[in-house]
Amino acid sequence: MQNKVTDRLNSQALDYKLDDTTYQFGLNFHLTKQITLFANTSTTFLPQARFNIDGTPLPNEEGAGAEAGLKFLALHDRFSVTATYYDIVRKNIARETSDPITGSRVVILSGEESSQGFEVDFNAQLTGSLQILGGYGYADAITSSNEEFQFLVNTTPRRVPQHTLGIAARYEFHEGPLKGLFFTAGGNYYSESVVNPGSGRTLTASATNPIVNNRMPNGLLPFPNSAEGAVLTVGTVRVGDGRESLMNEAYDLYEAGAGYRWRAGKLSHRVQVNAKNLFDKRYTWGSAAQGDPFTVIGTYTLTF
Repeated sequence: MQNKVTDRLNSQALDYKLDDTTYQFGLNFHLTKQITLFANTSTTFLPQARFNIDGTPLPNEEGAGAEAGLKFLALHDRFSVTATYYDIVRKNIARETSDPITGSRVVILSGEESSQGFEVDFNAQLTGSLQILGGYGYADAITSSNEEFQFLVNTTPRRVPQHTLGIAARYEFHEGPLKGLFFTAGGNYYSESVVNPGSGRTLTASATNPIVNNRMPNGLLPFPNSAEGAVLTVGTVRVGDGRESLMNEAYDLYEAGAGYRWRAGKLSHRVQVNAKNLFDKRYTWGSAAQGDPFTVIGTYTLTF
């Protein structure tokens, strides 16, 4: 893969070639007509569009994952449940933040982040007109290694809620004078998530400012080669600056919509109005971005 990258902030330009080998393998097994077992595994790589201090490109981001689960069908395939367990690992993740003292841009290259969890989804066509679907997801994500920023090890990476839950319903008239009219409603829940753990701060031990080697919040010692509780007068260490404790609060959002569709000759028409964040909840998500307020969106779709 040939890459041409220009870093305009630091007036750097690189033209370099990167390559890697990945694989993907999957298997489905029909245990019965209604129950299907599945499993797959794969690897990935992603070239970094960022640079080391010496101007060389950062190593490829690499990933590996595996999942396995089952799908169950019932009621003449009108009801389905899919349950999946997954295990994902990512290495060399480059993330930009700012130094809290100098304000300069800092690239954090995480050693390894991993996530294990499961997802359960269902889809129920209760009648010819009424459909209900939803799902729940659990993610146990941690920074499993980071040589440069030890204070991040065993902590949750940014923007990853541990629990997500969603449910939605749709009702459509298929006959009579209201044929083509439909209504939708749904809700989603997201548990709290880390905003941005940042790059921490550097502490330097000296005779006038000694450092007591007490454990950090993640359970690790700042100086792993020294005894716990030791008073150190030499050495430097990177520790958290509090940003790793800043969280997006858990929030739930609701939406509803209505629409009408019809055919005219070979053309299909659909008009729809959706109302999002029905209760105008104030929330933050991702890197503390302000969530959208109550919003109404209208659409018209023409299909040939």
